[in-house]
Amino acid sequence: MNQGATKSVSQSTIQRTLLRLGLRSRRLVRAPMLTAVHRRRRLEFARQYSSWTSTEWRQVAFSDESRFMLHRTDGRWRIRRETSERNHPATIAGTVQAGGGSIMVWGMFSWHSLGSLIIVEGTMDQYKYASVLADHVHPYMRIVFPQDDGIFQQDNARCHTAASVRAWFEEHQDEFTVLPWPANSPDLNPIEHLWDHLDRVVRAMDPQPRNLAQLATALESAWLNIPENTFRDLCDSLPARLAAVRSAKAAEGKAAQQDTASHQHITSGVTFSNRIGLAIFPRCLQTLDWTLLSDRQDQDLVLHIVAFRSRQRHHRNLSHRWFDIKSNIRTRQLA
Repeated sequence: MNQGATKSVSQSTIQRTLLRLGLRSRRLVRAPMLTAVHRRRRLEFARQYSSWTSTEWRQVAFSDESRFMLHRTDGRWRIRRETSERNHPATIAGTVQAGGGSIMVWGMFSWHSLGSLIIVEGTMDQYKYASVLADHVHPYMRIVFPQDDGIFQQDNARCHTAASVRAWFEEHQDEFTVLPWPANSPDLNPIEHLWDHLDRVVRAMDPQPRNLAQLATALESAWLNIPENTFRDLCDSLPARLAAVRSAKAAEGKAAQQDTASHQHITSGVTFSNRIGLAIFPRCLQTLDWTLLSDRQDQDLVLHIVAFRSRQRHHRNLSHRWFDIKSNIRTRQLA
């Protein structure tokens, strides 16, 4: 990137500047991959239930499946050691093929109480799910919502939307209703936080479960001991979750308006002061013309990266992120 620059800046200088600005290396946050259709339906859902307060959401029973590994195999462990200690037993983590196995569970809860945690043999299918509905969902809804005003939530997994399952819900529509749920939206389901809670509790156990039977027992014990305020607070968080979806859409529209003016400023060749720009682009777009300028203000090195759009059609989708130093790292997306 120093090619064609008026002043060369070393990589170490850039790294020190980024650290000074609070831009540290972080692990990527995992979130659902959303298509335009997903985003639209999530927004429609958030708007449709914008008037619901925690009172309405307390009538909803949330459900989902999750899978727990006996042994973690994500490779995220890190240690500090000398080069010669690579094969030292204290610096080696043992591995087990396929993580030693895993267990799928299904659970449900509402603001009023926890439901059952079911150990699923193999993978959930429509037939196993039908048994779960008859043996656990139906009794729970009858007991917790005796006025037949309960609402059952489930995602759009195939086993949840099979014809036989839909027929079962139709037979019991006078007892409770099913909440329409936007596809690919696990972040809106508060039960995801209960799965995280179970995982933390089990990983903190000493000794650790050594086989799948012990893992199942540990999960059931952790589920039964979830504090009441934990799952109640999660149910009461639904208004804020949907407000975040609506706010994200509003911020997206505002950013688009700001980016139009910013793009005109960039293409005119005018550099910004007190701002650091970071360009993220695939390797196939590295043929773009880049100019790197540097300046020193208030003893802080400020980098200016001015990008000129390529005339090639497939380069028009190049995106840039500009971080404003004076504010709290405001991100902009340039078309």
